[in-house]
Amino acid sequence: MNHENKLYCSIAMGGWAEIGHTGEPSKSPNVNGDVYPCCPGWLKDDTNPAGYDFGNIYKDKWEDVWNGERAQEFRKSILDGSFKYCNENLCPHLQNVHSKPNVGSIESAPVVRKMKDIELLYEERGEQHRDIIEKQLTELSLAPDVVKMDYDRSCNLSCPSCREDLITPRGKEFELIEKIQNSVIKVIQEGTRKLYITGTGDPFGSATLRKFLLNFKKKDFPSVKTIRLHTNGVKWTKEIWNKMTDLHGLVTDAEVSIDAATKETYVKVRRGGDWDQLMENLKFIPSEVPWFGMSMVVQDTNYKEIPQLIKLRDKLVKESGNKSIYVYFSKITNWGTFTDEEYEKKAVWKESHPNYSDLVRILNENVKKSYWQDRFMGTNMTDLLRD
Repeated sequence: MNHENKLYCSIAMGGWAEIGHTGEPSKSPNVNGDVYPCCPGWLKDDTNPAGYDFGNIYKDKWEDVWNGERAQEFRKSILDGSFKYCNENLCPHLQNVHSKPNVGSIESAPVVRKMKDIELLYEERGEQHRDIIEKQLTELSLAPDVVKMDYDRSCNLSCPSCREDLITPRGKEFELIEKIQNSVIKVIQEGTRKLYITGTGDPFGSATLRKFLLNFKKKDFPSVKTIRLHTNGVKWTKEIWNKMTDLHGLVTDAEVSIDAATKETYVKVRRGGDWDQLMENLKFIPSEVPWFGMSMVVQDTNYKEIPQLIKLRDKLVKESGNKSIYVYFSKITNWGTFTDEEYEKKAVWKESHPNYSDLVRILNENVKKSYWQDRFMGTNMTDLLRD
């Protein structure tokens, strides 16, 4: 590989610790405290179908997890450019590598750069990466830059693309989640800059995470400068937001997974959701969060609404005055909630699907690879884009 075209990922090199995501299928425990260097679905490991993990925060000492043998082996695969534990077919960062300077905040800056553009990454993601590359460091600071709090799958929805039933931990499982959270808080207080809550459930639908947000005090977490909320948005009401005063100005990054642009489709793909309440909440949320987005898990049921979701984004930009509102389209993945036959019917992005050509047409009419930087539109289906 030409050195100039060799890739480097800032997330993988101390930038991220995802805690508690057990991966799928759904027979996996709801929570166990496993630690991953990014989204498990973007990772691959022949010994673990859930993805490449570093260890377990509940069972092991943090220093043995964060700088243990598996962690250092993973970082070597980034430094040597092999990315052998990464799934480039699903990772949106590996699919959206470009040479353009970032036009937004650090939250929108590319996390993967080619070595020929590495000075841009140092400027956007921090000078610590210069030291890591030049010294080929695999043992890093004990405090991850970002902690993703994924140890509770509780959610007020039971979307068919994600789970078969509502998940509400009780008894010993709830106690375990609370214990893991206490361990995570200690890690955060070592110097973490950003919190990501959450990629496995809902921050407002989870009793544990909701309590954390309601009780959050800046003085207890002086290193935390920003928080990202990933939510279905239904329970993010004005009433509860007004009770989370210490989060105001600190939540600078949020995404609402909406999966539809009409009420008719929404009730099918977001089981248990409330379209009217969500639309009411979207009247104020974008004006509270500088970097805000909406996402769609693209499937046979909703792919025709890609243009309408873009129009909804444009409407929110106009009404809120927030020009940094993105929309993201991702291919549906089988998290063990579908049979193989059911999944084939859902996976419209597959060439074998009868509506594949229609999806490709709609996608290309509305999204281009350059749009992530130019118009804040992205997808992990870049292989379907013609430009």
